[in-house]
Amino acid sequence: MRPSAWVPLVGAAIATIILIVYVPIIVAEPDSFLSHIWVPLLGITVAVLTIALRGNIEIKRGKLLISAFPVWRFAIPLKDIRNVERVHVDAFSDFLGVGLRFGRGGAIGVVMRSGEGVEVTTIKGKRIIMVVPDATAWRERIIESMN
Repeated sequence: MRPSAWVPLVGAAIATIILIVYVPIIVAEPDSFLSHIWVPLLGITVAVLTIALRGNIEIKRGKLLISAFPVWRFAIPLKDIRNVERVHVDAFSDFLGVGLRFGRGGAIGVVMRSGEGVEVTTIKGKRIIMVVPDATAWRERIIESMN
């Protein structure tokens, strides 16, 4: 699942702003290039990660696999799932943004946009929430796989 359409635009805007600001500085003061190279590299890295960000959920070999590519992957054995619920997620009020986020009560969210999602609670009490295109179908799919 890809993030909302505006998220890659933010990444592209970050990269563009960095180039607009730092190219003239480096042209004007070529000696400062090496001492300040970390700033544009950090900005471009953040921009690329923002553009490449996507979430994925799948069931394979007795595990529920949830990922926020390219930074995070999590596998939950189906036998360790206590509860699966369909929830409504508001990306900004529940998780303060999109991406791999931490929400209220220690919930981990893979939130690419606001909308319907599934909340998986493990037997240890860990809560993982992911916004998916058809939350009801994913909930049923997970419950069927647990049996």
